[in-house]
Amino acid sequence: SNAAQSELEYELAEADTPMARAKFSKKRFQTVWMRDYGPITLEKKAGGARIVGDMGYFNDRPRDDFVPAQYATQRGWERRDVEALSLEGGNYMSDGKGRVFTTSRALEANPSQAHVEDKLRDLGAREVLFFERMPEPEG
Repeated sequence: SNAAQSELEYELAEADTPMARAKFSKKRFQTVWMRDYGPITLEKKAGGARIVGDMGYFNDRPRDDFVPAQYATQRGWERRDVEALSLEGGNYMSDGKGRVFTTSRALEANPSQAHVEDKLRDLGAREVLFFERMPEPEG
């Protein structure tokens, strides 16, 4: 919304962010869980260029699922479809140095632990560490 953009412009100005580098794009979302459906930034092994990873999201939330493709287009980056890995964005973290952390919940939506590890290695992980998932209701 215009109000949200104004608030964000104010916060960026307070942080001395050069506004010439900021771009705003108003989109309609279906949910607030951007971390689950949003783009993940990957690095190409050859050349190190940034690309957008798109893990997909729920079929009944097309406006959310489309965000990574929109972001790739806006940045002029390649989009890589990684929907073969069923993993919510809130269920993994990376240290940016090749270690990826996830929980045993990742094993519930994928064929096997080996599948999860292989797919994460395809995305650049050197090491994949699994933690016990949180108890319900947090999941």
